[in-house]
Amino acid sequence: FQIGAIPGHRSQEHLFTIRSTLSLYSMLKIAIIIQFWDISKFFDKESLRDGMNSLYEAGIKGKLYRLWFELNKSSKLKIRTGVGESNIREVGESIAQGSIGGALLSSLNLDMGVRQYFENSSSEISYEDVPLQPLIFQDDLARMSSSVNAAQEGNLKVAEITNLKQLEINVEKSSYILIGNIN
Repeated sequence: FQIGAIPGHRSQEHLFTIRSTLSLYSMLKIAIIIQFWDISKFFDKESLRDGMNSLYEAGIKGKLYRLWFELNKSSKLKIRTGVGESNIREVGESIAQGSIGGALLSSLNLDMGVRQYFENSSSEISYEDVPLQPLIFQDDLARMSSSVNAAQEGNLKVAEITNLKQLEINVEKSSYILIGNIN
């Protein structure tokens, strides 16, 4: 369900999943709530240690694991804009945005959190017999629910994930869409 930074995948795949599910639930006359969350300053706040834990859980161990940590344990940052460049600043341990593999590790890290909280959830909707976990594209999540209680349960789980990963939800960019009648 995480397609951000995965070669050969595009955001249109998530749109296809959402549109197909909407069509099915419309035909079945079941209301649907689509929730959208944006993680605030995802790449600036992500913990390297948490990312390293996700790498380890994904089976990346040994020399490659140590190399990844060594390459990211003392990151330096310089910001380039249309008006010039900032001075180089030491930021310490981080999953550096724009680094080799940074987007892949960030995607994996968020995916691991979503799997941990949603994989065996009984409140997830399904397309026929396929349960649908939240859809992830880098630092954005989308989730479909068929009841207010299930939507609230999703909110609580996303809050737990962001607390675990030391991240925050950008409330200004997060929203929901209700399609149909919820009783």
